[in-house]
Amino acid sequence: MPNHHPKRLYKGKEYIIVKADNGKIYRGTFTKFKGLTMICMKVGWWEHIFMYYDDFYDIEEIKLKSKMARQTMEQRSLDMILKSLVNENFQWS
Repeated sequence: MPNHHPKRLYKGKEYIIVKADNGKIYRGTFTKFKGLTMICMKVGWWEHIFMYYDDFYDIEEIKLKSKMARQTMEQRSLDMILKSLVNENFQWS
């Protein structure tokens, strides 16, 4: 899953942040840029500073991809069940 370039972060939007130096995972809301290399995110009650090289993932995008994957899996399962019942190649129209 591609990460978001820090310059494409939207103020007030929630992101998952993975620190490049230690792999710690945070969930925060983007607040502002600080200089050229620092990004301020509100994590809980506190404002944390992350670096431009940390990974930022859009939570809404993750949820959407998860929903689509689940629907695809359910459709495949239903197709397999129907094919085994009618013993033919079944496809939805």
